[in-house]
Amino acid sequence: LVAFEQVILTRTTEDNRELRRLLEGSRISCVEHPSVAFRWLPDSEKQISETLNSKKVDVCAFTSRRGVQGISKQLQEFIARETCIAAVGHATAKAVKELLGRDPDTVPAEQTGEALARAIIAKPDQPSVVLHLCGKRVNPVFAELLAAAGMRVIRIPIYENIEPEVLPPEIVKSSIVIVSSGTAVDRFLRNNDVRAKHLAFVAIGDVTGDYL
Repeated sequence: LVAFEQVILTRTTEDNRELRRLLEGSRISCVEHPSVAFRWLPDSEKQISETLNSKKVDVCAFTSRRGVQGISKQLQEFIARETCIAAVGHATAKAVKELLGRDPDTVPAEQTGEALARAIIAKPDQPSVVLHLCGKRVNPVFAELLAAAGMRVIRIPIYENIEPEVLPPEIVKSSIVIVSSGTAVDRFLRNNDVRAKHLAFVAIGDVTGDYL
């Protein structure tokens, strides 16, 4: 990235914080242009409580850091105490450690929903019920693989991504854009149109790279 005059960050300010600190520490200019914002879904807490009270949940699976952040302290403590925990990648595992007070039981080497599903399937004591706490829009592969292995998947969306109202960034000639989802790619290209043809892109994750 040091070869570029400017790095355009398309995640939320919170998600960009550590990366921006590292880039600016290397004297790389950063511009924030969030292509994704989010809002919490109001009924999710009640749904999770009812599910945990009425069913024996073997594994609670998180496929994003926000899924961990969006539940109450009381539910975090219950999940940490009563279930096995599966996290899709290092950032989500870190959130589990910080908020639930312990490390996840399962974290796949490859940070994808498919890899997480296969890691759960490979557990010696194969679970029967998996509670998936996630965003409103998810890749169906995770649930499909678990269902094909005979597990019941209960998916409860905690948040949904929305499009923020932002002005197009001031783009210098030598700029590179960092994107972390297909949604971010779509919105950045739509909002910046022809100007984006002169930009380089970096994708966070193989799924986003394939989409880009």
